[in-house]
Amino acid sequence: EGLKFDDTNLEEEEINLDLEDLNDPKSDVRAVLSNALALRMKESKRWSRKFTEDLCRELFHFLELKATLGDFEGCEFSPPTSLMDDLWHEVILNTKLYRRLCATLPNNPEGKLVEHTTFGAVDLEVQRERTRKELT
Repeated sequence: EGLKFDDTNLEEEEINLDLEDLNDPKSDVRAVLSNALALRMKESKRWSRKFTEDLCRELFHFLELKATLGDFEGCEFSPPTSLMDDLWHEVILNTKLYRRLCATLPNNPEGKLVEHTTFGAVDLEVQRERTRKELT
C-alpha cells in the first residue's frame, strides 16, 4: 500500500511520552523510539502518528538490511527516500536509543553502530584501498 501522509485530525491526536521508558534498558527500543519520534515529528514536521510509525518500521527494516549486508560504515546503501533520511537523522540524535537499536539488529552480535555519512561509497573505496596498502 505504501506510506501515506495524512495530517487530518492531527490536532486531536494525543501522543504521550513516558520519560522512564527512554532510560529503561529493558523497554522495547523500537516502540520507545516510534513513540518518541511520533511526538517529535508531529511538532516539527506535522506528521501524523500513523505516518511516523509506518516510516519508523520502514527505517528499522532498512537498518536491518544494512546490518545483514555488513554496511556498518554507512556508504553502501543510502536511505531510499528523503523522508526516511530525515527520520534517521532524528533517531541518530537520540544517541543512547540509537545505540540500543543498533544492538538489536540481526547479524550484529557486536552491537556495532550503523554509521550514516554524507560522503558516499567513493570515500569508502578510498578508505578500503588505504587499508589494503597498509596491510601489504
